[in-house]
Amino acid sequence: MQAEVIIVGAGAVGLSIGLACARQGLQTIVLERHGRPGEELSSRNSEVIHAGLYYPPGSLKARMCVRGRHLLGTFLRTWQVPHQWLGKYVVARDERGESTLTRLLENARDNGVEGLALLNRAAIRSACPVLNARAALWSPVTGILDSAAFIRALGQALAEAGGVLACAHRVEAMDAGSRVLKVRGPDQRVFEVRAERIVLANGLGLPALLSATTGLARDYGVTYAWAKGHYFSYQGAVPFRHLIYPLPAEGGLGIHLTLDLSGAARFGPDVDWVDRPDWQADPARKPAFVEAIRSWWPEVDPRRLQPAWAGVRPKLERSSAFMDFRIDDQRAHGVPGLWILAGIESPGLTAALALGEHVAASLSSA
Repeated sequence: MQAEVIIVGAGAVGLSIGLACARQGLQTIVLERHGRPGEELSSRNSEVIHAGLYYPPGSLKARMCVRGRHLLGTFLRTWQVPHQWLGKYVVARDERGESTLTRLLENARDNGVEGLALLNRAAIRSACPVLNARAALWSPVTGILDSAAFIRALGQALAEAGGVLACAHRVEAMDAGSRVLKVRGPDQRVFEVRAERIVLANGLGLPALLSATTGLARDYGVTYAWAKGHYFSYQGAVPFRHLIYPLPAEGGLGIHLTLDLSGAARFGPDVDWVDRPDWQADPARKPAFVEAIRSWWPEVDPRRLQPAWAGVRPKLERSSAFMDFRIDDQRAHGVPGLWILAGIESPGLTAALALGEHVAASLSSA
């Protein structure tokens, strides 16, 4: 089998890259090891459309998030993917937190985020009386989406553009120099696929595939620190119509409230550094969740909090420091015709279409 472009990984980012390549007229195949697309990072997250508040101006995360949000809004409307622009509050409890909010507002405006407002305690009480905060940053261009419907729409758009999605096709090894992949198909037979250009967008599976790859520069590699994040659902209604976020915490954005499209509430994720990806929700995390939520919603009923699911974010370091997306090309690993995406976690779902646009442009200009 041969193709002009092979993308490994059919999450939101891999499908978006495939779609952008196919729309350029390139013969494109997206390979996915699971039986259907979007089974890992793309489906185990908060399903939030991020505005672009947090990331340093000029960083890939900042540029891809803001551009991706605009592209995503158009795509969701065109493909009738369920979504809502609920807006969100980022809350501060004290004077120090209020100063942090002011800096966050300036950062977000530098990133081109629209419609932001800094609210004092009186304005918060008027808008959301049960929210316990000294100050809050209001972002009207934050939303939620049905991630499963988004993934389905990306697959349909890819097919309409002439691309091919091959699920249950696991890439087990790669000869980077000759751009040959060894693939195990659904019948368990192993065969080779050759491509003019290869993009690795396989998220959690990247380190294992790189360990089975020959031809890369000796000093090149990707190692991940696995940040497991638990989510708890809430039985019954909550008195909020918008998303509620604390100030960012180590390794993430803090335990926050999101709503699904039916209005049901869920809280998370926390950050639990683990040795390997693990999808089991841990009920023992509940006390920490209750404490975090009570800081801005004192009336939360702990009896209504139930463990729901967990996700895993591939962090490039076990650190609270900012880490940008990595898109490594020949300059990083020494192999022409190969692009490796690493550390693509939040805001990857929002940024997916922009990452697709960006990588496809890089392929075309190489």
